[in-house]
Amino acid sequence: MPALVHNRTTFASEEEKQKCIRDFTWITPSDCAPSEVPFPDLSPDEELEMDLVLTELLIIAMIQKLPSKKACGEDKVPNEALKLCRTLVAPYIAKLFNACIRLGYHAAAFRKAITVMLPKAAKPAYNHPNSWRPIALLSCLGKLFERFLAQHLKKLALDHKLLPETQYGAPGQINDRRSQSHTLADRGVATWFLRVIHSFLSDRSIVLKLPQSVSDPFFVNIGIPQGSPLSPLLFLFYTAPLLIMLAEEIKKLDRPNVEVHVFAYVDDTYLMAVSPSYEENCSILKVFHDLIMKWAKDAHLSFNPEKSLVMHFQRGVSDAKQKSDQRKRKNLGLTDTPEVEPPCTLLPDIDELRNNPKCLQQDKLLVLGLMLDPKLSFEHHLTLIEEKVEAALRYQRRISGANWGMTLERLGSITFARFGLSFPMLAQHARLQKLQYKCIMLLSGAIRATPRCFLQKECFIDSIEVFLYRMSMSCRAKSLKVHPHDFWFNKLPKHDKDGRFHEKFHDYKESAFDALNRGARVLVQQAGKRFQDTWKCPPKTTVLEAWRNPVNRNRAI
Repeated sequence: MPALVHNRTTFASEEEKQKCIRDFTWITPSDCAPSEVPFPDLSPDEELEMDLVLTELLIIAMIQKLPSKKACGEDKVPNEALKLCRTLVAPYIAKLFNACIRLGYHAAAFRKAITVMLPKAAKPAYNHPNSWRPIALLSCLGKLFERFLAQHLKKLALDHKLLPETQYGAPGQINDRRSQSHTLADRGVATWFLRVIHSFLSDRSIVLKLPQSVSDPFFVNIGIPQGSPLSPLLFLFYTAPLLIMLAEEIKKLDRPNVEVHVFAYVDDTYLMAVSPSYEENCSILKVFHDLIMKWAKDAHLSFNPEKSLVMHFQRGVSDAKQKSDQRKRKNLGLTDTPEVEPPCTLLPDIDELRNNPKCLQQDKLLVLGLMLDPKLSFEHHLTLIEEKVEAALRYQRRISGANWGMTLERLGSITFARFGLSFPMLAQHARLQKLQYKCIMLLSGAIRATPRCFLQKECFIDSIEVFLYRMSMSCRAKSLKVHPHDFWFNKLPKHDKDGRFHEKFHDYKESAFDALNRGARVLVQQAGKRFQDTWKCPPKTTVLEAWRNPVNRNRAI
């Protein structure tokens, strides 16, 4: 790690680097154990029922599902060791976990973390602490216990709809453990669970591991710990009041022709305003920004002003419309260049934006992994995909070639997985086809000019068109609502001769969304019937209850 520079101060020695990263990453670290924070006096109006019994069979099933090749914590016990001796250690683990639940205690050994600093990719320089990513290594046994708690909290949230549908993602930093406990108590979480969470967040110690040194242990009592399976849900519960408050304000909004959409991923909150003018958009963004800042102040949270970005979207023009306009201008004898709407440079009246000259994004903006541009052409996103694929191919050339390396069967599975993760729904199929052909040529070792369809057939790889259609169809099918009382897909819809549904307005021209929705319903019907025929119901569980479980339903689809 090179010498770090922060706030015009240089940190050269290993001790100075450790102190710089520690103060930059955590708000109030301490070398001494802090005083014990008493459990807050909580009196929830109604406690929701939560099962608190762990059996040996459940422990064995949870150990079998643990991921392999994960780094272990301070105890040096990896998941592979737990899997090898799961039947022997399951009784002892069950006694330990049940005792922790009964006492409302999270073991001190589970609260010790080794935080490794890894360099972030594609950074111009690594002399700033923000160019390094902290990765927390926790006890695998402790994460097994936290996984059990997370499963029960997730089930409680899904069964009782405790979280808003506009929040996604994983953990961030929380400043007040009492606020976290009160938030969970307001949602009806059981007291025994609150005591375990209070212990889980208390007296957490960290050892900072740099490339050339290891720090002494220090305590961090602010923030949800990274790396824990329980942290994502805790953060969702903590930020849920913000989205609920914003949703209520949107309902109260009394502005004609104005729409406001709010959604969040992890600690990133997105505001989208739609109106006839850019000025109206800026004014409405100002209103909701002030509401968010007020909530953040009461919740002891802060937003980074350098990460506040703004993009104005414009109405796009299709290629067919452009060609039609060109023909009309040619017929009228107009030779001058048509006027193009200039990009908007307005900013909401927000102090954080006025002091940040880079906040206005006129070219591209990364939102939830999707690279957007003002006209939503997805050209920048496709370029990003091409760069990622080219980088992956460079890595592949180091471990495999036409006549050496892994077998063709193994390479085919890697190709399919890579394209499955890399290609969302995009219109530029020609460039995607070229990328896919380049990947298959490299991984299969085929000679040049081999037809694309032949390679796809021999390698058992779908074309881009087929793959995108399957992904969009399954995604739409999984989003369809389930009837609470019966299998609605048992009622077969009536069809016209052309295959369309009998509906009130079935004579109108079918859009792409209608076609996708129709195909998704047929797919769900087929999946539901097969699920009925093949599902083996556990005791006290009906087929309908199993179908209402999103995991079972999505697997069947």
